[in-house]
Amino acid sequence: MIVLKAALLKLEGVLVSVKQLEAYVIVQSFNKAGITIKQNLNDLFYLHSLPEFASRKNFFKALLVVYKLGKIVDSEKIILEINKFTEKDEKTISIALRKYEELYSGWVKLNHMVKPLAEPGSLSVFLQKKKFKVAVYTNLDKKFAEFLLDKYGIQTNLIICKNDKPFGFASKQFKLKLEECFIVTDSVAEVQAGKKIKCTTIGAITGVSTREQLVLEKPDFMIQGLKDLQKILESYTG
Repeated sequence: MIVLKAALLKLEGVLVSVKQLEAYVIVQSFNKAGITIKQNLNDLFYLHSLPEFASRKNFFKALLVVYKLGKIVDSEKIILEINKFTEKDEKTISIALRKYEELYSGWVKLNHMVKPLAEPGSLSVFLQKKKFKVAVYTNLDKKFAEFLLDKYGIQTNLIICKNDKPFGFASKQFKLKLEECFIVTDSVAEVQAGKKIKCTTIGAITGVSTREQLVLEKPDFMIQGLKDLQKILESYTG
């Protein structure tokens, strides 16, 4: 039996919810580009967890396709439509992305839109009591991430910001094998990445992906909340 020694926890979607903040920033970003998104973004966030739309730019392109079509379509159709993008479409995406970064740089005024999921501080205390090394990874600005970790009492040994290979980075910093680490994520793409490198994967249905999407990827475990995670880890540590 593999002895797990380190936890990689995704900040957004596992420890805190940024859906309200993301929705606000995305709508404002597209408004700047002359696009009024009327679709409920909560119905579209799942696209961002798919490998083909995991990058911010590709996610924005997918949103623009849905806007232009006036309906949600499957990922293959979205990719076909993206391949038809004109210079004007590409400019729209560039403007929206710049506005997105600009708005997030003012996170001090927006942090009230971020909500904790259950009691993330209690989870981090539990992990440290069980002698796990803890890394939190995020796509947020480091200062914003540090603010949220402090605000919600989340203790961590390592913060990984905007790194597309958090698994390898964490294992190197902790001097552990990849299989000694486990990842808790709400992202389909990250479950896939974790499985490829033999990392124990735990899918959380608290973020952008649906249960059905995560089940298809066959993570080692599924959780509905942070309390479920504690129960799973008890079986590893006794």
